[in-house]
Amino acid sequence: MSRKVLVPLGLLAAASDPTGQRAGDSYFNTTSGKIKVYNGASWSDAGVQGTTGTQGTTGSQGTIGTQGTTGSQGTTGAQGTAGSIPGFYYIYDATTTAADPGSGYYRLNSVTAASVTEMYISETDADATGRANQIALWDDSTNTTNKGTLFFAALAGGGGASFTVTGNITDNGTWRTVPVSYVSGTFPGAVNKSITFTRTGDTGAQGTSGTSILTTNNSWSGTNTFSNQITSTLANNTADAGGQILLNGANGNRIDFNAAGGAAPSFTTRSAGTKIVLYPAVAAASVDHAIGVESFGHWVSVPTSASHSFKWYGGTTLAATLTGAGALSTTSTISASGLAGSLLSSTVGAALGTAAAGTSAIPARADHVHSADDAWYFALIL
Repeated sequence: MSRKVLVPLGLLAAASDPTGQRAGDSYFNTTSGKIKVYNGASWSDAGVQGTTGTQGTTGSQGTIGTQGTTGSQGTTGAQGTAGSIPGFYYIYDATTTAADPGSGYYRLNSVTAASVTEMYISETDADATGRANQIALWDDSTNTTNKGTLFFAALAGGGGASFTVTGNITDNGTWRTVPVSYVSGTFPGAVNKSITFTRTGDTGAQGTSGTSILTTNNSWSGTNTFSNQITSTLANNTADAGGQILLNGANGNRIDFNAAGGAAPSFTTRSAGTKIVLYPAVAAASVDHAIGVESFGHWVSVPTSASHSFKWYGGTTLAATLTGAGALSTTSTISASGLAGSLLSSTVGAALGTAAAGTSAIPARADHVHSADDAWYFALIL
């Protein structure tokens, strides 16, 4: 099959390079189908690609295009698997007896939350996991009354209650007895529970003792105010200055009472007028051996009028006795210097022995006790 070649007009066509040409001559090579140019030494194809030109300058940045529309929301993903149960999983046993509740179970000693004082719990939970080591930690706090808090959360239906671990746990072999005290919440009854425990921190170290107003010999100086009762447990000591309270001022000693409280002795309830109780005996029909004050007077009391009395001693010798009923007796002579005989009632008579006017002695009679019934009167100046 022949091939047609178009040759430009006026251009020599040849199948091979001609000879005897001058530089710049050209011809069409019918073999290669290309125009060739003679450079004075050899023929070469016309139109050879020149060297690459230098890169032009970068053009200015175009304007930012408008934001596209927001795509539609994707479909909701599938729900994840349920998380693990917090705490320990146990099954509630409504029996209140202190005994092994069985593996995976726990029970309480009351069905009323506020009345619960003990929990009985298996050392193995409902997932068949041994919990003995964890339960043993529930009483490790050095706090003696609050070891930590147990929270019982219902796994279904909501609700829960908190209890304080109040003491040491008893190891019964495969189950434990835990002393508890109700704190708050609603116990949901026969519902399986998740039991969690929060430990109470250990009791802190005791702080340094504050500065006491008492010195090493249990004495103090200056003015000190107390808002509580002061109690001494010092044993009785009969030596000088051996009492539980010693006033040892250099220039005098005194106990002051304020003006509050004034009333006669009273049965059943101690009188507000009582200032010093020498021996407590207040009861339904008696008062204290005491010293007190009432309106316009001060008093000394003995428990009853029938069997108690006031007594005066000279050394160890009983000098006089005044019964609670008011009967006075002495062991010697009642003497009143300057006592006028005319002041004596004539009714005293021979019962006392007649005292002449101007004498100062009334002889004592062994067979008589001076009493109000004798109707004698005298003025006694102290």
